[in-house]
Amino acid sequence: MPKLTVNLDKLDYNLTALRGFCAGKGLELAGVLKCGHSLPWLLERFQESGVGVIAFSRVQPVIGLKKMLRSRPLLIGLPSPGQAKAVVAHFSASFNSESETIRALAAAAADCGFEHGIYLMVDIGDLREGVPPEAVLPMLDDIGHLFDSRFGLAGLAANLGCGSGTLPDEDNLRILEQLAAEIERHPGLAVPKISIGGTVVYPWVREKALPARINQLRLGEGILCGHCPGYDVRIEGLHDDVFLFSAEVLEVKEKVSPPSGERGTDAFGCVPSLGPAGRRRRAILDFGLVDTGYSGLTPILPGVQFITGNSEYTVVDVTDCPEKIKVNSRLTFKTTYESMTRALISPFVETDFSGENCRPKISG
Repeated sequence: MPKLTVNLDKLDYNLTALRGFCAGKGLELAGVLKCGHSLPWLLERFQESGVGVIAFSRVQPVIGLKKMLRSRPLLIGLPSPGQAKAVVAHFSASFNSESETIRALAAAAADCGFEHGIYLMVDIGDLREGVPPEAVLPMLDDIGHLFDSRFGLAGLAANLGCGSGTLPDEDNLRILEQLAAEIERHPGLAVPKISIGGTVVYPWVREKALPARINQLRLGEGILCGHCPGYDVRIEGLHDDVFLFSAEVLEVKEKVSPPSGERGTDAFGCVPSLGPAGRRRRAILDFGLVDTGYSGLTPILPGVQFITGNSEYTVVDVTDCPEKIKVNSRLTFKTTYESMTRALISPFVETDFSGENCRPKISG
């Protein structure tokens, strides 16, 4: 059975290091969780580390975690109007970009008696979710009458590096601060928080400085994988091997490549890789694309080369490995954020723990 091994000591280290880094920069750290049924033990580690805000991208997992949460978290995935009652009941604030949804949240907050804040999501150039900067003030004019003592504007938020790969720069980061100043010229409106993410912003914060009004940094991949997307680099001083994926060898055979005869596409409609030509030693591993994507895995053992995969199997060339690979051997791989998340979600991948304090108090 494929396995994902989590080193909890290394996870704790990354959490503590990034919380301290953010505190030193005058920033509140919002730790982002997106990992499905594995959330209970991850939530435990995030809360014990002292992370200021726990941020979730989906509504449903939080409902089952209500008894574990020490405070109501932040919803950073855009909700739908139909989720309004669940959102105000389980989250202290949410990211929003549509007036219709904000009206539904205001009505739900009034009906349920919960306090709830709105972060207006602004598109500062990544072309994913968010209101265009020039439309922010007109939108606030449209929804401002909804704000009262229980329901109001919690702040502004923006995301970089996740839609179009847009990197932070002085111009796009300055947009939020400028908008906050313009908003606060209107009587009764304040912008207490300006939230920026994701991990792609971390190098900018480390090497330069954010505009003074930005006071919250959202990090997920940096905490869990010690990796910075956008620049595709390891974050210096953090562990990038918190999660290791391993798979069992089901078959080892010498086979001649390329195959004879006419070839078409593979099971997923793609032209398969053939790997090195000649008589090669190939191994079949016990995971497929329903478990995780092999393109996001890096072999620990030299000489392992991915050839192809389908829903159930992954084929690797092991001809050049320094040790003999045989049936029942296990091959281990570093993971990317994507491959780690997919493995955590898969019910066919076992989650195991390592480290000095290698068992979570809460099982996932």
